[in-house]
Amino acid sequence: MTTDINNRRIALVTGASRGMGFAIAKRLAMEGVHVVATARNKDGLDMLGEIIQRNGEDCTLVPLDLSDSEGINELCQLIDNKFGKLDILVGNAGILGPLSPFHGVTLRMWEEVFAVNVTANFHLIKGLDKLLRKSSAGRAVFISSGILTDIKPSFGAYIASKSALEGMILSYAGELAGTLAKVNVVRLGVVVTDMARSIFSKEGLEKLPKPDEVSGEFLRYLSPDNILNGEIIDIFPLKSVEHIAKRS
Repeated sequence: MTTDINNRRIALVTGASRGMGFAIAKRLAMEGVHVVATARNKDGLDMLGEIIQRNGEDCTLVPLDLSDSEGINELCQLIDNKFGKLDILVGNAGILGPLSPFHGVTLRMWEEVFAVNVTANFHLIKGLDKLLRKSSAGRAVFISSGILTDIKPSFGAYIASKSALEGMILSYAGELAGTLAKVNVVRLGVVVTDMARSIFSKEGLEKLPKPDEVSGEFLRYLSPDNILNGEIIDIFPLKSVEHIAKRS
């Protein structure tokens, strides 16, 4: 049951309208966390809100395109004005971009991938750092990809963006050393999401875990009890899945 907002942990989950972000946001709300959920897809956010409310909790829904830096700044200001702190940040939103050799990737395609996968997270860190530090146990997780453990051709923009994200987060972790806040990277293996559906065959997807089956794994790294900082954590590492990929 919902309690006074001042006594609850506050979380921001990006890309929360579907897939992994949807599942993590639901799971956090079930644990009594007040979730600020953001995504481009308003219908998906509304569905999330209905589920959370049916379970006796409330949430804050913010439709937002993360390539909009001004929109991110407004989101950070909203969280500051409404809550004055942030206990949990889940940087989940990401796009796959073109599956193409580099000669087929345009500059616009490249920049679109980096805008969401890297630059948006830079703006989030910049805008929310002080709020994470105000928490008695600020915890942040940014989702990378298990593909970085098994580099494949034709994923160049995606792989480069996730590599950049990891470097940025590890550097940020160094800035948080000695504070109450912690930040880590999760390299997520293949889970049944819209992104996975664009890569893998239907038969292969049937063998993969669903987001709801994986979301609980994130709770340990978002808990006040977590002491890890600046770690790259594998969850369902990407292994032995090449045979189920769609072939062009």
